This record gives sequence, structure tokens and C-alpha cells, in this order.
Amino acid sequence: MSTHTDDESMGDVWRDVKEARAEKRASNREQSAQILRDAGVEFESKNLGAHLIVTAECGVFDFWPGTGLWQRRGDPKQSRGVHSLMRKINAAKVADPKDAEIARLSAALSEALAQLEDERARNALPAGVEVSAYAIATLGDQDGAIKIERVIGRAGARWAVRSLFGLAMSTTGEWDDEPCPSERTDEWLNAHRFTTAQEAITAARTFLAIIPGAKP
Repeated sequence: MSTHTDDESMGDVWRDVKEARAEKRASNREQSAQILRDAGVEFESKNLGAHLIVTAECGVFDFWPGTGLWQRRGDPKQSRGVHSLMRKINAAKVADPKDAEIARLSAALSEALAQLEDERARNALPAGVEVSAYAIATLGDQDGAIKIERVIGRAGARWAVRSLFGLAMSTTGEWDDEPCPSERTDEWLNAHRFTTAQEAITAARTFLAIIPGAKP
């Protein structure tokens, strides 16, 4: 009986500890946000105040006021406490404005690079997979699409720009009937094939820019 009672008592103690910690974090969030407001520091609140994005002359900071953890973007060092964050911000105000601008630009560049890497990771193709064709809708539907296709020939892999009506674009932007494979001479292929997909896409977009709504 004593052991059971002791277990219940310890359970009550731990519940009290958890509640106290939760109350402390909530209090820290409110007080830290107010300190930043009183100091005129700009910040954006996320997740009901659990995460503050602080913008200052010396950079952008991620601040979690519940635990006090903060970190300037682009800087691996982590620190704690709203007052140490304020000291960091205020120290930058009396520093050379050029240094502050460099720090701000550096933080912005680091954030942009991180976003670019995230975007590349999301759009990356699986290993061994490559794109062999693209389509550009010229009239907002499939009937008006221009195809950019990877083709293999005597000169190796190149790119063709084709309409759905048997026409092929030349490297000078003109549309010609595309002969059957056995009748395509080297001269014709050189005039109607692009070295890279980007060159082919650019040529197709240039055509569309010159003739809006075109349907070759």
C-alpha cells in the first residue's frame, strides 16, 4: 500500500513540474515579446509566439522565447536569453554602418542560398532519370503545344522543337516541314537541331513572344 501511495505522490510531483515548466515558457514568451516591442525591435511571430523572427540592422534572428534560444541566420553559433539578444542588436547599432550592412546582406544571402538548396532538393530527379521532352502550351490547351524533344542522331543527342502539325523549328526561328528520318540530310539536321534543351526552349519562347497566341 505504501509503494502505491508513493508512486501516486511522485506522479503528482512530475505533473506539477511539467505544469510549472509550461507556465514558465508561456511567461518567457510574453515577457520576451514585450521587451522586444518596448525596444522598438521588429519581429514576426510564428506558432502562437513560440518562434519569433527578429529583424535588426545586423541580420535576421530566429528566437524561441520559451527556452530563450536564439541564432542569427547564417551563423552556426547559438545563444540564449532575450537580454543577450538585445545586447547583440544594440552592439550592432553603434558599430560601423558598413559592417552592419555587410552582416545584413550576408544573412540575406545565406537565407536565399538555403532556400535555393531546398528548392533544388525538392525538384531533383531520382538517380538515373533524365528529362527527354518538354511541352509549352501556346493556346492554353494541349492542341496548341510546342514540343521540345531530345533526339539521337548521327551527330549524337540534340534537341528538336516541333509542333503537333509535323513542323520543326530551325535555329533561325522558322518553321519547316520535317522530312521522314531517311530523308533528313546533315544540312537539314544542323539547321533544325539545338545543342541544349535550354537553347531549344529559349527559341520556342522567343517565337511565342513575337507572335502572341501563335499556333504553328
